[in-house]
Amino acid sequence: MIPVRLQAMYKTHFDLKADPFNLTSDPGFLYLSSDHREALAGLIYAIRARKGFVVLTSEAGMGKTTLLGTLLQRFQENLHSSLILNPVLTPNEFLETTLLDFGITGVPPSKALRLNLLQQMLLRTCHEGKLAVNR
Repeated sequence: MIPVRLQAMYKTHFDLKADPFNLTSDPGFLYLSSDHREALAGLIYAIRARKGFVVLTSEAGMGKTTLLGTLLQRFQENLHSSLILNPVLTPNEFLETTLLDFGITGVPPSKALRLNLLQQMLLRTCHEGKLAVNR
């Protein structure tokens, strides 16, 4: 955590309009380096071409969450998304969290029924002309 007076110093020195170093990422602060531009283009292509599963990896603090926020802003109207921030979920917990994040309540204990609910939601989303993304 950056001390408040240090944040104020950065804000003043760089003439920033908003406080830097917030706990949540802000797509407004995304700097599109050539690597970030390439990653964003790849993600946009994967979503538009409905490529299924895509993995974006890098070290902590490199801008993945901010990049994904930017991506989701671009598809805001046609995208139903799920955000899972906990990296230590079991596969069952991941599936349950995904369902809950997509607004599916009353999640059954059976994996088969959970997958069926997810499939129904994905098909509904597709028929509506929208995309579903879990990030």
